[in-house]
Amino acid sequence: MPTWGMHLLTAKKLNKKLKINDYNLFLLGNIITNINNGYLVTNVSKIIPHKDTHYYSGKKDEKTGRIMFYDVEKFIQDNKENLHNPLVLGYVTHLLTDVYWNDLTYAEHGIHDENGKTIGLKLNNGQDLIADGEQRRKTKVNDFKIFTNYLYMNKLIDIPQYDEKAYNIAKTIKCIL
Repeated sequence: MPTWGMHLLTAKKLNKKLKINDYNLFLLGNIITNINNGYLVTNVSKIIPHKDTHYYSGKKDEKTGRIMFYDVEKFIQDNKENLHNPLVLGYVTHLLTDVYWNDLTYAEHGIHDENGKTIGLKLNNGQDLIADGEQRRKTKVNDFKIFTNYLYMNKLIDIPQYDEKAYNIAKTIKCIL
């Protein structure tokens, strides 16, 4: 998964084009998807599994045959009455950002066996990393952290503010309840 910094940078760049009416809520929507997982924020009152907050699908794409990890269309359908809400738009953006970065990492930089199963990654230094899924995930996460540190150090992202308004709106999102 991309880091929160990568999600916030994506939101900032997208907002320059869309000019969302409540930028803070849009930013928050871009990270709220991960808050209840219990990974980044460990003391949440209710842990909701990642597969639920991210609408895990596991279905194969009809055209490419690749596993589609997230069912963004289902999230949109489940929350269609709130699509005008900047927090919900941020949530959709988070899911699409995850799809993009996972696709880029594993489809374009992945090493696959004769059955199409991912067995490694092509590294930026030109080397191949043949490793199990957990090692590949850790490698990806470490690379993302390096980039995110750069974003934070150079103040290239905006940090959302959480308040009562955001809390009340978050309760309307189907899988956050």
